[in-house]
Order: sequence, then structure tokens, then C-alpha cells
Amino acid sequence: MGGEFAADGSYSYELPPGQYKVRVDSPPKMPPGHKEGDPIPKLGPPGADPKYANYGSSGLTLTVPEQSEPLVHDFVLE
Repeated sequence: MGGEFAADGSYSYELPPGQYKVRVDSPPKMPPGHKEGDPIPKLGPPGADPKYANYGSSGLTLTVPEQSEPLVHDFVLE
């Protein structure tokens, strides 16, 4: 399952109860003024440590309990 982050860094997913391994892809930001359809410029480093982009090395997990109200969980990427 996957999704995207909003510009402010927030995210929202609907997941069934269970245990999940989590990975976070954080591609480099496009330079100011870049428009969709423009040629892709040379990009800088990823926005977060590449270890978070792999389930095996991210170390991130989430347990979604059986509940009726939304669960809020923030991941701290160092």
C-alpha cells in the first residue's frame, strides 16, 4: 500500500488492522521554477536518508489496532 505526502508533510491512509513494515521514499525536490513537462534537471540528494526507502533497512513499523477512531502516528526520520 502506498500514498503520497501533502506539501506540508502530512499524510493520511486507511489501513485494516494489522502489523506493517514502513518505508519512506523522499525524492529530491525540483528546483524553484520547474514546471511539469519541463526537462528533468540534475537533482540533488534525496530528501531523507536512503535507508528509509527500503523495508529491510528502514526500521519503521506500525501496528494498527482494531478501533473505530483514527490513529495518529508520526515517524521521526533522523
